[in-house]
Amino acid sequence: MYYSIIQTPGTVEYKVAETLLAMKLPTDHSFFSSIRRLHTYNLLTACKLFESPPSKDVWKAKLNSAVDQHTIATWREEIQEKPS
Repeated sequence: MYYSIIQTPGTVEYKVAETLLAMKLPTDHSFFSSIRRLHTYNLLTACKLFESPPSKDVWKAKLNSAVDQHTIATWREEIQEKPS
């Protein structure tokens, strides 16, 4: 959804996103606060994506890869913490 918004400059949604990214705290429980947590997955920050969004195919590939890598790393940590 965020990608769709940042691909359409000049729309109301784009302007709202720009404003809320600037105003919302990372601790707020909102969509735009959660977007700021992209760094958890080693992705570009929400602001950098806003400034220069990648193509849709590039973004989908990076997003899928990052989520997969994060999930695998989390599982490995859990396995280390809980030996059989």
